[in-house]
Amino acid sequence: MPPERPPAFSGAKDLPEKLDSDGTTITVGDPDAKVKVHLYEDPRCPYCEQFETSGGGPQLRKALVDRRATAQYTLASFLGDRVGGSGSKKAVNALRAALEEGKFVEFHEMLYLYQPEESIDGYTDAYLLKVAGEVEGLRSPAFDAAVKSMKYRAFVTASQKAYERAGGTAEPEGPGTPTAVINDKRIPAELGEVLLDGTLFTQLLQQIHTNPLEWEHTTLRAHRASRGGAEEARPAPDGRVRRATAMALESAGRGAAAAHRRAAQRGGLPWQDAARTRSSRPACQGAIAERRLEDGVSR
Repeated sequence: MPPERPPAFSGAKDLPEKLDSDGTTITVGDPDAKVKVHLYEDPRCPYCEQFETSGGGPQLRKALVDRRATAQYTLASFLGDRVGGSGSKKAVNALRAALEEGKFVEFHEMLYLYQPEESIDGYTDAYLLKVAGEVEGLRSPAFDAAVKSMKYRAFVTASQKAYERAGGTAEPEGPGTPTAVINDKRIPAELGEVLLDGTLFTQLLQQIHTNPLEWEHTTLRAHRASRGGAEEARPAPDGRVRRATAMALESAGRGAAAAHRRAAQRGGLPWQDAARTRSSRPACQGAIAERRLEDGVSR
């Protein structure tokens, strides 16, 4: 008889959360879940907001509650250096303070729900405390003091360095946000549509949960068009990949290629159709932004 599956958690607020031994990774959910999703985010990034509010984030939280997945977070804070301000660093510090109170999951969700415009640098101490007030039981003299004093400044710095290391030698400034690594396999930027589409992300998580070994042997690669800046990304041929997983990734590749073509035609942002309109060009998708520059598409 297979071991009885543990019951689901009663809700997101009851998910276990902890700081890993590396001092930077925050893990949420059942550590024994089959699917492990490692996310790299900057709290100020508008694409991270889209992932967390209307893309794959809500579906990931459902998977966490159902014990089908574990989430790991590496929190970057580079946007202040790119667009000015200190909001990213302040928000990461506040998230670490929320973890100390056992409220990371709830505060993390609220931060993206009430994310200011990227260009405004709106994560001030006062604003962060106002958002924290939306999380029952989070505000306290200790939490408020941690936010105002940047108590976890060392964590903010170490977490940013961990993000940069994740980019390796090819991306020394980090892989771009949001980036997802699922069961040690990174979703490439060309397949970013998977993260921004809740249906595709759900399909992908389900297929990996059902057949983790097949995901392990899946090879992802991008296919670049000869000219015009359009790219298509899809799984490399592999007989062990189940059709449903391949279909989810193929759909993402087609969506990305179509977005690239629309961008080239109108000289706009390649992800404009998927992302909410912003007053300035998002600076968080490093890999995507660099590819736009290489292809000569106006940003």
